[in-house]
Amino acid sequence: MARIFDVQGFGALSEWNGQFSSLSAIQAFQTIASLGSNSVELTARIWTQTGTSNTVFADPAKTESDASLLAGFKASQAAGLSVVFKAAISSEDGTLWNALAPTNVGAFFASYKAEIVHLATIAQEGGVQTFVIGNEMESLTGQQYLGYWTDLISAVRQVYHGELTYAAATDEASKVSFWSELDTIGVNTYPPLSNNMNPTVQDLVHAWNSVPIDPYWAAAFEYKSPVDYLHSLSEQYNKPVLMTEAGYQSIDGAAGGAQAPFTTDPAAQADAYNAFFQVWTAEGGNWLEGVELWQWDLNNQYSSLGYSPMGKPAEAVVSQYFQGNGYIPSLTVNGSSIAEVIDLGQGNNVVHTGLGNKVIYCGAGNDLIIGPTVAGPLKTTTITLTGYGSEVNGVGAQAEVFVNGKAVSGLLNFTSAIDSSGYQTYTVTFNNPASITSLDIGLMNATPGVALHLKDVSVNGVALSSSDATNSSAPGTFDLYVFYIHIDATNHQNWFFGDQTSNSTIYGGAGNDVIIGGIGNDTIDGGAGINTAVYSGNAGDYKVTHVGNTTIVSDTVAGRDGSDHLTNVQFLKFADTLMAASPASVVIESSGST
Repeated sequence: MARIFDVQGFGALSEWNGQFSSLSAIQAFQTIASLGSNSVELTARIWTQTGTSNTVFADPAKTESDASLLAGFKASQAAGLSVVFKAAISSEDGTLWNALAPTNVGAFFASYKAEIVHLATIAQEGGVQTFVIGNEMESLTGQQYLGYWTDLISAVRQVYHGELTYAAATDEASKVSFWSELDTIGVNTYPPLSNNMNPTVQDLVHAWNSVPIDPYWAAAFEYKSPVDYLHSLSEQYNKPVLMTEAGYQSIDGAAGGAQAPFTTDPAAQADAYNAFFQVWTAEGGNWLEGVELWQWDLNNQYSSLGYSPMGKPAEAVVSQYFQGNGYIPSLTVNGSSIAEVIDLGQGNNVVHTGLGNKVIYCGAGNDLIIGPTVAGPLKTTTITLTGYGSEVNGVGAQAEVFVNGKAVSGLLNFTSAIDSSGYQTYTVTFNNPASITSLDIGLMNATPGVALHLKDVSVNGVALSSSDATNSSAPGTFDLYVFYIHIDATNHQNWFFGDQTSNSTIYGGAGNDVIIGGIGNDTIDGGAGINTAVYSGNAGDYKVTHVGNTTIVSDTVAGRDGSDHLTNVQFLKFADTLMAASPASVVIESSGST
């Protein structure tokens, strides 16, 4: 059966000792598997008495016994599900797990470590695939606690040999100090997507790819969209991301606009799941390991307002995608002018690589990958501004763009927005001067009540960070109330003129791909499927190496200049196509056969 993620399943929380081994849980595991899941995340709770306690313990009534854990692992695996086992701490006095403040931190971590190492031992005995060493303990995961976590992780690895992660809250993930010690970045993924009580699926898809309107969440995501924020964590630590939780209640405003008293709305839950899967099947490349949807009740019951999709329209949406039959959008991606990684999901995508040394991954799908055809500095630059502004007397915030102190745009009027679907985008294109020393964005009608909130600023596809800028109006942001945002471009000429290289490594993935490497020396792996490349460039000879009785390699190479190199070739029973406008130098190395 086709699957969309390496890990796809549901989270389930133990409410009492013995629940994982109950008959209703066994039935739940079978139902979860029937929906196309290949995994289940089992969450067992450990306890403290109060938020300031230094002792962590297993409550005999509410913490799963070793025997029940092992039985639950076995029942899950018998249903065809791998197990993600999560330890989650709770306080008996109701203190939230993200606000724990033990009076003796050393004693707390010693006690917590003992409980976690014990659970890790049971996880190893039960063949658990992934062990989660903690859940949303935000008050105790910062840099000052790194030594405690490093010691705990080292002790866990002595007894457990599977994958290790930690489940961070959405707005905690960038602050966790010990990601480098783990195998996977775990994030309970609940970004607020819309203040609208009834957003459309497309509104929600747009919000996943937009910087949040709320200042707190914009800062929490480092002024990136939720998609880019999670991807940046993966790139920063060179580790995959596992959504240890993600889900929606069946209420109005399920994706962020809900307000008490809640109103039952199963359609809103289904829309939120539709948007979720459309985004992550298309955007979730090699860096996204998968998702555990929150949640499935092990009593096989559910609340009409709750997170469980059981018996609701959302259940059919999840099953359709988990079984590989959901709609996957096709993306058109324009690479920036500098080196970068482009890592996409399963759609039939079109990728224009742009200048710079690129690493490109495309998942299953019939992809078209096109490299640049012209060398030399870019003659023009396009600056893109996306955001919104406040309005006074019907006039929004008016921005103007300056390069080397000279205006390159007229007034750009930004008006209000209630969520990311209302953002406005302006593009400014100008002829490049000989060199560029500065880029400034000014608020030209800076009067009381007028504010400009820029959510994305890019130069030739290079997304700029607020750390690249000096902003006396609101340091650390792209918000303007007065004055200018100033960017010193002296050391960033490649933003404007492009990297003068284009040596790409391209992985086409499964599907019938067309790959045109363009200028530069490219390494290309077309992946499974009948792949076609158009090759023209330097004079030379073609070299095709055969294996056994196989007549031709499964992939072809594309390039217009340089010596392109195809590696990691699989040989299939059908022939791919090599098209050449003129003789060129191609080396195709063989590495296996089917």
